[in-house]
Amino acid sequence: MARAIVNDLTGKVFGKITVLEAIPKDPKKNRKYKCLCACGKEFETYAMHIVHNVAKSCGCWKATEFKARVTKHSRAHTKAFDILPPLEKGGFQRSLFGVPLSTS
Repeated sequence: MARAIVNDLTGKVFGKITVLEAIPKDPKKNRKYKCLCACGKEFETYAMHIVHNVAKSCGCWKATEFKARVTKHSRAHTKAFDILPPLEKGGFQRSLFGVPLSTS
C-alpha cells in the first residue's frame, strides 16, 4: 500500500489546532507535529491525524462535546415535554431484557 505524501503543515490552522513545528520522525517514519490547541495547551500528534481530522483538539473538546451530548435534549421546557408522563421524560425504570422489574 502506498503512503500518502504530506506537505509541511507548520503554521497552518486546522479547526482548533495550530501546527507549530515538525518533530523528528519516529522509528515508524510517521511524521509528528507539535501543535497548539485553542485552549492554549501544546500537544503532539501525527500529521495524518491532523490532515484527516482525527485530531480535533488536545482532548479538551471531547469533554465539552460529551457534556453537550449527555445534557437534556432540546425539547425540555416545552409545553409538549411538560405534559409527558415521567418515564417518557427520561425517568428511571428498572428492567431486564425489556421486561419491567417490580419495585418492591
